Amino acid sequence: MTDLTQKRFDRILVVKLSAIGDVIMATPFARGLKDLYPDAQIDWVVEPLSADILRGNPYLRDVIVWNRAKGKAAKGLKGVLSFAKDTLSLRRRLHGRYDVAFDIQGLGRSAAAMWAGGAPIRVGKDDAREGGRLLLTHAFPVPEPTYRAAIQYTGILRFLGHQNPPIDLEVFPDDGNRARADALLAGFDSPRGFVSITPATTRPYKHWTNEAFAETLDLLKDSFGLEAVIHGGPADVEMAEGIAGLCRSVRPRIVAGQTTLRDAAEVIRRSRLLVGVDTGLMHFGMATGTPTVAIFGPTNPHRLRDEPHVRVLRQSAILRQDNIVKKRDWWEDRSIDLNTPADVLAAASDLLSEVAAA
Repeated sequence: MTDLTQKRFDRILVVKLSAIGDVIMATPFARGLKDLYPDAQIDWVVEPLSADILRGNPYLRDVIVWNRAKGKAAKGLKGVLSFAKDTLSLRRRLHGRYDVAFDIQGLGRSAAAMWAGGAPIRVGKDDAREGGRLLLTHAFPVPEPTYRAAIQYTGILRFLGHQNPPIDLEVFPDDGNRARADALLAGFDSPRGFVSITPATTRPYKHWTNEAFAETLDLLKDSFGLEAVIHGGPADVEMAEGIAGLCRSVRPRIVAGQTTLRDAAEVIRRSRLLVGVDTGLMHFGMATGTPTVAIFGPTNPHRLRDEPHVRVLRQSAILRQDNIVKKRDWWEDRSIDLNTPADVLAAASDLLSEVAAA
């Protein structure tokens, strides 16, 4: 296997398709590549839902959005054929443009996107699943899953010869995002600042209750004078309204359904605190340096290990992985409810004191 530390690359393709939190966690990789190859042109293939995270990134030349077949339309033979068609279409767009391609997701679909670039050198993780390992020319070892998430990407950068890879998560709102954040917060009376909450996920076992969030917002208002902003997508507006309707001390500002991802990141950056469940938007707390309380149920919070100004609340004795345990075995798990609003208040008090001291 060729020693890549002796090679210089001018045209680089990175593949990390989804999900929102995972793409945020991968953002140090772009900076690390630019450190190694300052004159290189770096493109990144991503799916539509997560694409806005990468826009404005100064280390990337282009963000390539791959709107592949998925969901119900991608099942059975029809889905296989549709996926093959989408992959070949991507290959026609990209083939021959790159010296090297990196699959930092490690799945069959991400390997297909890497292959579409036509690069002679294809680098990825040695634990790639769904046949993705077969498409690699170089595989790098991944540490056991007890690491801060960015470390899996620093591993490949060390493999390339980087002595001190970056690990800070990054997002780059532009003037438009800042202007929209100004408009969303206009007239919002928060002299002591506000807390952002990110309550919505796609998995029921990651949901905390509306009642628990409302009680938490009231406690934060009563204890620290914090106003509240509720984030989410268009499908989460009903949940946001439900939480707001249960509050007694605070009148939350609902921005769910009104923001792009980078708009939300900019609002979160202005927050004194973020409280969220295991969901994509929660990761913007780390990317913007906002003190974050992360509420977990049965899923593994290992990727948040050692993130500065983060407190993980997790009371469950059960530890499960999405890709190992079938969802039917634990879809109704409610161990997240073992975390209480009082637990959040204590963690928030700790964080706010820590930041004030710093």
